Order: sequence, then structure tokens, then C-alpha cells
Amino acid sequence: VGVADDNDKITVVSSPNYPWLRAITNFSFLFVIGLLLVLSALLVFGFVSLYSKKPLNYSARIQLYVYLAFVLPLVLVSLTTLGLIGRSAESQLNEEYLERSVILGERLSPLLDTLQIGSSNTADELDSRLIDLARLTNVDASVFNTEGKLLASSQPLIYEDRILSTLINRAAFERIVEDKEQSFIANEKIGSLAYNSSYSALKSPDSGELIGILSIPFFESATSLERTQINAMANIINIFTIVFILFSMLSFFAVRWLTFPLQFITRTLQRTTLTGENKPLTWSSDDEIGLMVNEYNKMVENLERSKIELSRIQKESAWREIAKQVAHEVKNPLTPMKLTLQQMEYAVAKDGLSKEKIKASLEMLLRQVEILNDIAASFSAFARMPAPILERIDINRTLAHSVNLHRGQGGVISLNQPENEVFVLGDEQLLIRIFSNIILNALQSGSESSSIKLEITAQTFERNCRISFKDNGSGIDNELLDKVFLPNFSTKKSGSGIGLAIAKQGIEQSGGKIWFETEIGRGTCFFIEIPLAS
Repeated sequence: VGVADDNDKITVVSSPNYPWLRAITNFSFLFVIGLLLVLSALLVFGFVSLYSKKPLNYSARIQLYVYLAFVLPLVLVSLTTLGLIGRSAESQLNEEYLERSVILGERLSPLLDTLQIGSSNTADELDSRLIDLARLTNVDASVFNTEGKLLASSQPLIYEDRILSTLINRAAFERIVEDKEQSFIANEKIGSLAYNSSYSALKSPDSGELIGILSIPFFESATSLERTQINAMANIINIFTIVFILFSMLSFFAVRWLTFPLQFITRTLQRTTLTGENKPLTWSSDDEIGLMVNEYNKMVENLERSKIELSRIQKESAWREIAKQVAHEVKNPLTPMKLTLQQMEYAVAKDGLSKEKIKASLEMLLRQVEILNDIAASFSAFARMPAPILERIDINRTLAHSVNLHRGQGGVISLNQPENEVFVLGDEQLLIRIFSNIILNALQSGSESSSIKLEITAQTFERNCRISFKDNGSGIDNELLDKVFLPNFSTKKSGSGIGLAIAKQGIEQSGGKIWFETEIGRGTCFFIEIPLAS
């Protein structure tokens, strides 16, 4: 931008052009720095996971191995390429320096030769000639004699101010004078400025003898080499960033494509159950995944056969248990009935039956028939138990009603319930039967010499109402814990053992749950949770 003032003086303000390639380079540089930080964090995380024995998942390991397989060779190739470019640039600069030295030496050798043989040319003429040639070739030059002392220089002030020594570089003197080499590149330094100097042998055009040494310093050599290396590094970083981004996108989709079969099989295995329907998988190729799918399909076939066999065994076992229980329960009243009939038969054959004996025998038979009827009704109720009709009921009122049914049947019953009404979703008649059965079991759980205390507590927990029935009876033996809710379980001398099975079935159909805790000699506590009504 140029601005003219009143005196027609123009002030120009300029700034270097900022090409788009530099913007890409800056982005690439920041991207690589961020990538290095991420890789460092991943390495730390990997070592921590390895130390804590927490392996990465399969897809993460694939992604990591793919990145390492890509990044490590690319980094090695980049470093190798950068080194080759640096050495190539340095070699090219040295060749350029030597070429300039040769050109300047060819022009100085005749003049220096005539000066050596005592012609009219003086040292001042050599200085003047050297300055003209240095300006022509755009270099600084110095000439040393065969003893390594300064003869002339295009920049004499450098030597006069003792910035540089008037003696030649020792390494250059040894290589050219003693080892008879034609040229030599020496690394030199003035303060913090590092540069290269080219030393060339000046020989007589006639005799070919060494008559002097030409030194040309190249102060921009280090800067030029550094600039070349920076440009090479920038290009490598740009290429690396572009390739890495493209490779990351491709590897992401590749990993998803590679792990999709495993995820598909995993989801299928998660849906595989012993009770539900398991469908075989279809895979078109015969690769490793295909082999896994074939093995899974074989497992599904075996599982289906096992399910059918298990169902058959369970049904047979259930029928055997039910038949055993029915036979046991029916046998108990049949035995006294048989004895009564045998006594009646014996009395009729001997001396006849009196009305009192007939009446007593009939009452005995009727009681046993009533027991058989109760047994049949209990098993029928369990087999044909209808689904509960859920409605909004007051659990306090239902509990109080159940407790009042068993007042005066022995034992002490205490009821603790909230002062406010608590409404739950349930079948009131079913709950009364369940509560009554648990209360009756608790009252009959003690010995004849002990008095049973039953504590019933109702509380609300979040969205449920929890009711506990805690007694101080004899408890339940450990070997019977798994049989408490089975249809044939009973700790009493009488009864079918159906009550707790009906209780579990009814509570679970109502959306609740039932469980118990017991301790031998200290009693049992049954818990029932029922959903609260909204």
C-alpha cells in the first residue's frame, strides 16, 4: 500500500504474501502435535490397562494395530526421506560452492603466478583484482600463500578487526598442502554464526605447482540448508496429515466392517436362551466367521434337542412328584377308613352292629372323606388357579381383615402399619388367602411347649409396599430351603403343602415378589412386595 504526503513523498507499506500452502502447513503442524499428544495419552492408557490387566476390546485393538502398522513405517520413511533430502541439499550446496571456487580460481591463478615470479604487479593490484572478481561473482574471497598466511582479501576489515585469523584453517591447510587435494569444504564458526568455507588449490598454469589457496566463505549456507530442510519437513507433514486423515476414515469403516460379524454373532448369542426360540444364522462365505456360524448353528440344534429332552424330563419328574404327593395325601385318610370298614365287617360277622357303633363308624368315614375332598380341592385350586384381577385396594384393611380371622387361634399377633391409607394393585381375595396361609403357617411353626409371637409390619419403599411376617418359631432346616415354594412342601403333619406355592404364584402374577429369611431355633420372616397404586 502506497501513501503520498504533501511533499509528494510516497510511503510504501508491504507484507509478505501468505500463500494457501502455508495455511495448510500450519494446520498440518498443529494436527501432528495434537496427534502426538493423543498417541502419548493412548500409550499411557495402554500401559495402565496392561498393568491393571484390563485388556482393550477387540475393535480397539484392531484400530490400534492398524494405526501402528501405518504410522510407524510412515514416520520411519519420513525421517529417512528428510535425512536424504538434507544430505542431498548439503551436497548440492557444496558442489555449487566448489564450482564458484573453481571459476574464481581460474581467473586468479595467472595473476598470482605472475606475482610469484616477481613481475611489476604488486599486492595492491592483487587486492584490487580480487575485489573486482568477488563483486562479479557475488562472493567474498581470501587468498592464502602456501604457508597458510593471508595474501589478499575482498573484505580486509574482517582480518584487520581480528574477527578472523590471518592464518588459514588448519584442516584445510593439511588437506590441500599436505594431502595434495584440489578442494575442501570446512565447517567454521564466528561467534554463534555457523557457515561453510570452500578452500581450493591455486596452481601455476605453466608448472602446475601450488602457488596459493583460495578461500570463499558462504555465510548463507546454514540458512539455505535449514530452509531446504524446513520446506522438506513441511511437505512431508502435509502429505502425512492428508494420508493419515484419509487412512483414518478408511480404517474406521474397515474396522466396523471387520467387527460387524462379531457384533452380529454377539447379539445373537445374547438372545440365545434355554426357554425362548433360537434361530440358526445364515452366512454366505466359508471364512472364519462362516466356521463360527456353522458351529453356532450346530449348538442351536443341540440346544433345541436338549430343550425337548429337558422338557420331557421335567414333565415326567413333575408328574412323578405330584403322583407321589397325591398318593401320600390320599393314603393318610384311606388307612383309617380301611381299618374302620374292617372293624365293621368283623363286628357284623360276629354279633352284629349297634346303632352307636354304626354312627361312630359313619362319622369317622365322613371325616376322612372330607379330608380327601380338601386334598382334591387344594390340588385343583393350584392347577386351575385363575389370573389375579388387579384393582386398587387398601392394604391396611386387607391385612387387618386377615389378622382378625386368626385371632384366638393361639399365639400373639402384632400388626404394625402406616397410619395413612396405603393403596396397592392386587386381587383382594387372593391376598387374603395368601396372608391367611402365611399367618397360619407361622402360628403352627412352634413346638407345643412354646408360645408363638408373630409380628406383621407394612412399609412403603419407593414404588412398592413391603409386608413382613416375622415369627419366633423353630425355623426351616437348610436342606429344605430350596423346597419351600414347591407344591409338595410342608413342615406340618397335616396339609397338602400347596399354600406357599399358591402364594408365590399369585404374588408373582400380581407383579410382586415373595421371599423369606430363616434361622434355626429363632424363627422365620416372610417378605412380600406389591406395587403401589398410582
